[in-house]
Amino acid sequence: MTRRQIVRTPMYLASYAISLTTLFPIYYLVDTALKTDTEYDRSPLGLVHHPIWTNFSNAWTQLGLDHDILHSLVVSGGGAVLCVLVSTSAGFGLSQLSGRLSNAVLMVIVGFLMITPPVIVIPLYVLMVHLGLANTLLGAILAYGALFAPFGVYMSTTFFREIPREILEAARIDGTGVMQTVRFVVLPLGRPVLATLGVLLFVWIWNDLLFALVLLQTPGTRTAMVAISGLIGQYNLSYPALTAALLMAMVPTLLVFFAFQSRLQRGLTMGAVK
Repeated sequence: MTRRQIVRTPMYLASYAISLTTLFPIYYLVDTALKTDTEYDRSPLGLVHHPIWTNFSNAWTQLGLDHDILHSLVVSGGGAVLCVLVSTSAGFGLSQLSGRLSNAVLMVIVGFLMITPPVIVIPLYVLMVHLGLANTLLGAILAYGALFAPFGVYMSTTFFREIPREILEAARIDGTGVMQTVRFVVLPLGRPVLATLGVLLFVWIWNDLLFALVLLQTPGTRTAMVAISGLIGQYNLSYPALTAALLMAMVPTLLVFFAFQSRLQRGLTMGAVK
């Protein structure tokens, strides 16, 4: 064994250990979802001996998870798209302002990130009731688009500031207007960052329970997270049924992640090397 291999062996072992800790929750979900309640009570962490698939079918049909996942797709996708559109417009506008004014406005927007969600959940619900948007998917989309807009504006502004001024000035010299510059110059350059923002927003909205539980209280509009939370009772809880529902609710977020994986990696590393 060479000296380099001796030095790298502890690093490899540490990487393998971290990978195992990451994979263990997935193993636990799959293993538990294939057990009966009796087998889980007898051996919560042991390997499943007689896999069953009824937990998935029961969660899909009896719980109505098929409609709830569709609601989550509409709310998460609509909220993410709305937030990206608003954030892109505001971020590009702030990046073109003078330094002090842009920084002042941006600091005010970033200040909204310090407000904890429980503080605004009740005022937000009262506002939705007055607007007639409570227990509607449209109201949830608008609410999520506004809630995550400060983060989106901050991320978009910091990226647009990194675009060289010479590129924008060259576009203006060629006779392009503001909208054409944004469409043909700014947006193509910012696709990785915007894709990263969209994926992050989609996952955050999908996994949110607090605002979905308050804004979407009727069974006809509830999201997957709200439906799954209904499986947790005070005196009755089936862990195999719960994990089966969680596994099915994970599939859309995993598909979105793998679909935008290349753009997500580019967006996360953009600006790291100049």
